Amino acid sequence: MNKTTFFSIAILLILFGGCRKAEQWFPFNPQKSEGISAIDQSHWLDAPAGKSGFLTMDGDHFKFENGAPAKFWGVNICSEKPYVSNEEAILWVDNLKSYGINAVRFHKFTEHALTGNSSVDLDSAMMRNFDFFHNQLKNAGIYYGWSPIYGHKPLPGDSARLINYSEVINSGLKDHLKSSTIGLVNFAEDLQDLQMELILNLLNRTNSVSRQKYADDPALLFVEIQNEDNIYFATMQQTLETCPTYRSILAKRFTDWLMRKYGTQEKLISSWGSENFNFAREFSKDTAQWHLQKRNICPIANHGVFDYEYKKAVDANSTMPLYLLDMLSFLNIQQQNFYDKAVTMIRSTGYKGAIVASCWQAGSGVSHFYNLYNDFKTGIVDRHNYSGGGTGHSLKPGKVNNESMLKVPGSGLLSTGLQKVQGRPFVFSEWMSLTPNEWTAEAVPLIAAYGMGLQGWDGSFAFASNNIKFSNTVQSGNHGVYNVESPLHLGLYPAIANMIYRNDIQEGDLLGTRNVNIGALEKGVIGFVEVSDQSGDQKSFRSTIPQEVLAIGKFPVAFTSTFIPTKSPELTQWLDTINHIIKASNGQLEWHYGEKPWFSINTPGTIGFVGFLPSSPVIIGPVNITSKNEFAVILVSCMNPEETIQTAKQLVITTIARAKNTGMEYNENHTELLQVGNAPLLLEPVKLHLTIARKGNPNVTILDHMGYKTTNYLKPKDEEMLLDGEKTHSIYYLLEY
Repeated sequence: MNKTTFFSIAILLILFGGCRKAEQWFPFNPQKSEGISAIDQSHWLDAPAGKSGFLTMDGDHFKFENGAPAKFWGVNICSEKPYVSNEEAILWVDNLKSYGINAVRFHKFTEHALTGNSSVDLDSAMMRNFDFFHNQLKNAGIYYGWSPIYGHKPLPGDSARLINYSEVINSGLKDHLKSSTIGLVNFAEDLQDLQMELILNLLNRTNSVSRQKYADDPALLFVEIQNEDNIYFATMQQTLETCPTYRSILAKRFTDWLMRKYGTQEKLISSWGSENFNFAREFSKDTAQWHLQKRNICPIANHGVFDYEYKKAVDANSTMPLYLLDMLSFLNIQQQNFYDKAVTMIRSTGYKGAIVASCWQAGSGVSHFYNLYNDFKTGIVDRHNYSGGGTGHSLKPGKVNNESMLKVPGSGLLSTGLQKVQGRPFVFSEWMSLTPNEWTAEAVPLIAAYGMGLQGWDGSFAFASNNIKFSNTVQSGNHGVYNVESPLHLGLYPAIANMIYRNDIQEGDLLGTRNVNIGALEKGVIGFVEVSDQSGDQKSFRSTIPQEVLAIGKFPVAFTSTFIPTKSPELTQWLDTINHIIKASNGQLEWHYGEKPWFSINTPGTIGFVGFLPSSPVIIGPVNITSKNEFAVILVSCMNPEETIQTAKQLVITTIARAKNTGMEYNENHTELLQVGNAPLLLEPVKLHLTIARKGNPNVTILDHMGYKTTNYLKPKDEEMLLDGEKTHSIYYLLEY
């Protein structure tokens, strides 16, 4: 057909919680078939991983040694999972490859393979499985990074090496961090040497399959010094109080630092204020006896205190007290000394890839920017965040955070981007929108379009991949609500990975920088206000720089050699506060915020709708969408790297809404989960009427839940097609022109 025609696709409306019945949701039934799936993305992987050399930092972004640019869309594989059998590793890699995953972050895996009497020796049989898994990934074109330690746990054989082994193993922390080096390792050199020896043993290990030393393996993207830890950590003070020997070491160092700065006790008291020698007794019980000559002045190390004092100073239009600023200046030095030492030790193995200091923030304001500066000086800036969820880390009845992140632009997971620093790649190495929030499908396209695309983030590693196949409930058997293998997450990867690797979405304009000078920071001066709100793993930022900037363009932190005032950006050309519309500076994304929020993607290779559907048709470039679904993710994708939606012989339409367990029940306003339910997992069908203005009339094939062709076809009738999602039980459709 040589003239421009239109075709329409309609999938019947199925509402959840309204007049529709639960049985109209259909079971999710992914089955592996012969041949190649129509949504297979393995062609994007350039095997073997490492063929372009080691990963390097090139200003704001990554590149390989041969100059090729690099961007990673990956997942976490955790705990004992890096040691699975060879048979399972083969299946797992095959699945990762087919969904376009080009990188894996192996996380907190060393503690699960400890053997013998020392914490630096790993079980030889488990490590052979570890080697095989790595080699399979490499041969498939999938890179890997290491997050090996989350609170290193010394064993009795290490006791002679430690200043006080008994204190460390009785440090008073809870759960999996008990009896670990977390917090203390940031200043205690004996613990640093022990922890780093384990990392060096890994790097110096020769892979038993590839016969290559890991330090020489360019498929190893990054090495992380420590996971979710820093010297400002919230549990640090508790640890110090239960480890008096180590507390004394820190106190002596700090007192010597104060002596060099102030010289006498009298000058110190005059500068700090005599009243501040009796502050915060609950954190430092001996403050009344503090004296330079006794070398017993111990800094508070708790970002909760620093956060509180910073916010109080902001409210009073003042700066934090000098004694706290001195403590932070000193802690910054201790932290950087550890990271510099760790980098030197890692480089001594010959490893040339990227290094991550840690991946955790430290409250608001001054402590936050000191911590960010430590990470910036060391290597990649890497962060974690989560959203949604309910009661605890597992799915159980109770209160539900059922807000959509789209309601407030720049909130939730996207707010993590305010920690992007100019001159460094930015990686989001742990994140997930957590069930029983009903809108979790919004997270993948949000992070891909606005994070990896508009903001130019360089890596994403969702938390966590748990198995070689999709989960049969909304929760994972291994990591509870942290579930990559949900169809609301992994089911979106084919369209999203394709969009990322083809670079469909251009980076936004640089709208300015949030300038931070370390010299001014020592005096408590930042130049703008930025505070963090944190509840466990879930964090959000609020700034005097409008957070809507994250939906428009880039406005990173810049560490400057001199103090430069930060100017708030002028956003009126992109921000329509009357109609609640934000247009991205790249012209490809549009965010409609408020009570029924949604955003659109409009690129030559991908067109998408994400969020709550309006009553009127939505027009996105050549695509017109009408639906009575309350919420949906609708993606029209060209799967060919060299073609566009207007020219491709094949297009894939992805339609995903909500999921629930069989028997899963909420209260009337969906703020509380009443029943968890069981397998099988049920999907809400999407009803949509969609037209695409382009030449030719397509044939439409209904695909199964893993993207394989079925024998069910539909042909246009009077230039329209009617797809009944309740009858097709499909989330993917193949259009062939």
